[in-house]
Amino acid sequence: MAGQSQDRGDLVTLSERCFDRNRHPLCTKADVVNALGWANGYSRYLEIATPTTGGRFAAVCRRQFVHCRRVLYNAPADFSDGLPVHHREEGDEGASCLQRVVAAGKRFDVIFIDSHHTYVASSLDLHYALRLLRPGGVIVVHDCNPPDPALVCPEHRQGEWMGQTYLALWSTPTGVSG
Repeated sequence: MAGQSQDRGDLVTLSERCFDRNRHPLCTKADVVNALGWANGYSRYLEIATPTTGGRFAAVCRRQFVHCRRVLYNAPADFSDGLPVHHREEGDEGASCLQRVVAAGKRFDVIFIDSHHTYVASSLDLHYALRLLRPGGVIVVHDCNPPDPALVCPEHRQGEWMGQTYLALWSTPTGVSG
């Protein structure tokens, strides 16, 4: 049933499935989101991403998350991956899309952020996610543990790039204000 917590044994099984024998992660971003939903009875999900980040919207469990929404920015008008895009922006930052979601009074239990990875875009995503989070909810931020300093340059580059999302997360105040 949607929004119902799963048995703790299911979470242990998921934990075992998510790591190899050396404790290296095997799970996906969607596995983390789904596990949070099952463990806490969450039912409202928002993904904030770009067409080249995120990429797991289809794998979020719709039986658990009966209200799934996606905000894409840096998304050309003709972009389509066959999945719904509830709010879209062509620019490098999603502020105007996210302002519309806030103004509509929408709130979510789980917000998954896979930013454009610039400091400004990541900071804005975090700022609006805090405003959109329901009490007791959780924000999941991707690319906040860069394994190599070469991946954290501030400007976008082709190939593997984690940018400065980690820095935006560290400097974001956790208190929610107007």
